[in-house]
Amino acid sequence: MCMDCRGGFVWLFYGSKSLPKEERPPIPFTPELEDSKWRAVYGEIEFDAGHWGVFENAIDMAHIHYLHADSFGNAEKPKVMEMKSTRDTWETTCNFRIHNKPMNKMWEWTSVPSVPVEAKAMLPSTSAVNIELAHGVKMITFVNTVPINENKAINRFCLIRNFALNPAFDFMARDNMYKILGEDKVMVDKLAPERLNVEYSLAPDMPQIAFRQLRQEWIDIGYGVPTEKEMPRRGLLPEECC
Repeated sequence: MCMDCRGGFVWLFYGSKSLPKEERPPIPFTPELEDSKWRAVYGEIEFDAGHWGVFENAIDMAHIHYLHADSFGNAEKPKVMEMKSTRDTWETTCNFRIHNKPMNKMWEWTSVPSVPVEAKAMLPSTSAVNIELAHGVKMITFVNTVPINENKAINRFCLIRNFALNPAFDFMARDNMYKILGEDKVMVDKLAPERLNVEYSLAPDMPQIAFRQLRQEWIDIGYGVPTEKEMPRRGLLPEECC
């Protein structure tokens, strides 16, 4: 097992043993994590849902205006505009614009007609969503989704900001992130994709579609890891011993 520390996270590579070290995905990263002009706060939240459902929630842009209507979503103007997607060997990037609304009166000074958003999805399961508001205010949600078992996963996250850099404001940033992820959890924990007979995708689903394609290409090469159903985790006691 390979371990490294970067950007305030401890990274373990527990993927396919057949993947040579020099060919493993690079550690997911955004330079703002180590930029003194930005301030980061960290946290984690557990979901009672499958790993990929939890991960895709972070790059699903269609739900923003409805699920987060009490925070930054804008249900009156829910359109996702000008979406374009690019990719390389290890990640996909989607750029688009949305109409948001200030979370409260204190945020009205950052209001803009439309918000440019960059959503990156990095192998194996990290997302970085960058938004820019008025007066150069920028925020990045950097989220790593880690499977615990078949039906449970944990998001270890970082919210990075380029304003209000005094540590005294950290609690507000962290609380806002937990509020948003808490709204996500209510919905994600109820998902049951195994019950779907067919899935329909729309234009705003481009980030998920692009990443699914990239991930499947690596699986087709042979670098997938079996699920617990196919191969139980090492270290579990035999049933007769329990």
